[in-house]
Amino acid sequence: MKILSVRSLHATDLTALGETKESLTARRGYRRELLAAFDVYKQNVLYGIDEETPETRGAVLSWYRKLLDLDPAAFREIPAPVTAYLKGGDTNA
Repeated sequence: MKILSVRSLHATDLTALGETKESLTARRGYRRELLAAFDVYKQNVLYGIDEETPETRGAVLSWYRKLLDLDPAAFREIPAPVTAYLKGGDTNA
C-alpha cells in the first residue's frame, strides 16, 4: 500500500472507527491535542487574557471531564474557546 497523503485526525474519523482498539488509540492521540489546546485556554483565562463567563466555565469543565473519560461526545462537541487554540485551526469538522 502506498500512502498518498497525511492529514490531521478529525472527530468524524473516530466515528468511522467505531469501538475498536484502533479507535481507542486514535482517541487517546486526539485527546492529547485537545488537552494541549485546553491548557493554553486555561492559562489565558488565569492570566486574564481571555474572559470566561460562568456558563462557559461550566460547559468547558463538563467537556473536559468527558474528554478524560474518552467519551465520544467530547470529540464531536469541542467548546469554541478551546477550538481557537487547536494547532492547525482544527475544528469539529
